[in-house]
Amino acid sequence: MKTKSILACAGASIMGIASVWSVAAAPLAANLVISMHTELASYWLALFVVLGGAWLYLRNQNPPVGPTRFFARRLTAGLAVAVVIGSWFLSDRQFFFWKMKAIPSTAWPQMVSDLEEIGRRAAESGTNSLSSRTPIPKSLQQLGLREDYSGGMGNVWNTKDCAGAVGGVVFGCKVRRWGLCVGPEKIAEEFCRGGGYIPVAPDAYFFFGTKD
Repeated sequence: MKTKSILACAGASIMGIASVWSVAAAPLAANLVISMHTELASYWLALFVVLGGAWLYLRNQNPPVGPTRFFARRLTAGLAVAVVIGSWFLSDRQFFFWKMKAIPSTAWPQMVSDLEEIGRRAAESGTNSLSSRTPIPKSLQQLGLREDYSGGMGNVWNTKDCAGAVGGVVFGCKVRRWGLCVGPEKIAEEFCRGGGYIPVAPDAYFFFGTKD
């Protein structure tokens, strides 16, 4: 009986840890504590762990004395699983929310200035693409970790819509991508297919999406 109680307590603890982690993973990634790839992979692990914890918790309980305890135990396990699945389902929305919170409003002007400089340099070098292997200015590193950086583009336009540097830096992958771009609004629309964008400065947009 004592062994079963210990295993049941262990199962409850495991469910709690998995639930808390699944809620915290997106904010942690947004605040550069873990990478986006680590965050997304951890949801699979959290689901496996919470299911294992629920099995331990229910399998090793002493026989309930009434229907209230019977249903309470299953409700507890069900809620833990629901928290993990729900957090996973809402992870993109949570990530983008916390990413905007993580970057102070005073940081955007410097980020925009550095990105415009990148665009001018790209135009001078004769290439529009920015390699993911090339380090970006420190101000832009607030957008994401080095391992999440996917590259970008830069150029200088001289049209009726835009006269100056245009470009953007992209973080993430096909299932979640975000970054910063400068130029006319149609540039933001190109970067954020399947998502949206938020103006952060004149002719500068934080963009986000979940697919190309």
